[in-house]
Amino acid sequence: MTLRQPHDCTRCDARIHPGEEFAAVDVLDPDGEIQTLLCPACATALREFLDVSDDAADAVIPERDDSV
Repeated sequence: MTLRQPHDCTRCDARIHPGEEFAAVDVLDPDGEIQTLLCPACATALREFLDVSDDAADAVIPERDDSV
């Protein structure tokens, strides 16, 4: 994905220019679809918050345990 025009990071408002690295986040949550762009620093913070590694594409999501 390549940007054609500058955009602001949704989280910190840093300017993302065409040709710079960025993260495109596309999520479906109970309230609808979230589509947003993040700068590399905020993308890293999101990965850390979600505890996602580079191997996440191969990971299996465990079943949810509602008994807790």
